[in-house]
Amino acid sequence: LTRLSRSKSTETGRKITNYLRVYHTQPLDAAIGRLLATPGFEQQLAVYKRSLPATPPTVLTDMWHGPELNTFPWQHPTGQNELRLIFSLTIDWFNAEGSSRRGKHWSVGAIYLTILDLPPHAHHLPENMILVGLIP
Repeated sequence: LTRLSRSKSTETGRKITNYLRVYHTQPLDAAIGRLLATPGFEQQLAVYKRSLPATPPTVLTDMWHGPELNTFPWQHPTGQNELRLIFSLTIDWFNAEGSSRRGKHWSVGAIYLTILDLPPHAHHLPENMILVGLIP
């Protein structure tokens, strides 16, 4: 939780803080930990990586089909108990009150990560996404 505020002092020296917005966040390591604690999650990652074709198909339908990630020059080799994940960052704004055609509306922004190491059909399933923050 990050408070976006403005402070000022009164003539008597008393400090007054006016909060402009409240920005809700969650620790990224805790969110990833919750996903990894889900039964079968790490296995799903491994099964998908093993199912990828050795040579890129003629039509690329997933980022893992391209040669760039498979030949990425990591500075250090992956350890036996190490997991490297690739994320996509998305920011989406929506009207919290429904249709904006009805007059006043209240927009909310969601910042979330999708794990691109999952099969494409599982990228945007709510249980596989990490909500990083909410912008009021």
